[in-house]
Amino acid sequence: MLSFVTRRYFKTRKQFEKKYGVNYHIFSIGIKEINPKDIEFLSLPEEKVSNDDKMLRLRLSFIRNGWTNEHPSDLALDRLPNKKFTVGSGGNHRAYLAKKQKLKKIKAHVYVLVPKQFLITINEQLDNCYKEIERLRKEAADIRRRLDEIDDSSDTYNEEYKYFDLICEKENYYWSEIDRLVKEVALKNKLVTEEELISLYP
Repeated sequence: MLSFVTRRYFKTRKQFEKKYGVNYHIFSIGIKEINPKDIEFLSLPEEKVSNDDKMLRLRLSFIRNGWTNEHPSDLALDRLPNKKFTVGSGGNHRAYLAKKQKLKKIKAHVYVLVPKQFLITINEQLDNCYKEIERLRKEAADIRRRLDEIDDSSDTYNEEYKYFDLICEKENYYWSEIDRLVKEVALKNKLVTEEELISLYP
């Protein structure tokens, strides 16, 4: 059976991709209170979200219990440069219902979205980090293959395993470096505040 949206509450994903592209970085700033009217985009088609079984169950729960703010970490919202939001990795149904019901505040896990055009000044540094990560992952895969062929009680196994741990630490370093670079750009372009960044490290 076909379902139709009689009124649209959100812009389309195609509009999102036209404005922000498909290549961007995000980073978490934790659980925040936001106004659902500021959610501009879903990550799924609105007509799919508005009338399915999951939405029916959510509506019934809302009628019985009101808005409970349970599991806000599962409602992932990416904050855009204009301070509006798009649903990220999950939470389309709650975003739809909260906006339709004109709720004033809900809790969500907020991420800052940094579009590609903001990252031009650090592209070379980011590329170098990604190349190192790719190299380290290939090296780690080679070590895993060797470990599978070695007696786990041997000195060689222990040495290889220590080296494997070192490779993983190096990969984590490059991911941290990417995170640092992106956050610096976000701060410089006022996509995030110093207070929001400081709050991540209590």
